[in-house]
Amino acid sequence: MTRNRTRMTVALSAVAGFSLLLTACGGDSDTATPVATEAPGATATETTAPAAAAATIELQDIKFDVTELSAAAGQTLELTIKNTGMIDHDFTIDEIAGEATVNGATAASGDWDVHVATVAGGESTLLLTPTTAGTYEFYCTVLGHKEAGMVGTLTVQ
Repeated sequence: MTRNRTRMTVALSAVAGFSLLLTACGGDSDTATPVATEAPGATATETTAPAAAAATIELQDIKFDVTELSAAAGQTLELTIKNTGMIDHDFTIDEIAGEATVNGATAASGDWDVHVATVAGGESTLLLTPTTAGTYEFYCTVLGHKEAGMVGTLTVQ
């Protein structure tokens, strides 16, 4: 009886240790890459698309609170744009392949593929689905703001 109990304790300890090892090697959840998962009732060849990534950026007077954003090609990035400054600002990307809508309407405007003007105290929701990997500059087009440093980088992988 004692011998079986010892074997059981060793076996359970080994399983617990292996579980901890797998958990520790799982990686940082903050940097994990989303993967497609099977939808309920789906076959092995039918998978759902990765969930939309989400981020928030504040447009402050002559700066963005976040200057580096990232997204995956083909995945939608839902970007909440909050203007916490005292004057109107915008979030603009000159050229980027993909689709972009702001509050349900196209985000393309004039010379820009993405242009989201947001009044002081306002908030907008940009849905951006980039299709080409690369590094893209975003900035505010208000006179002098880009030159004053109101710029950032979107990296699409």
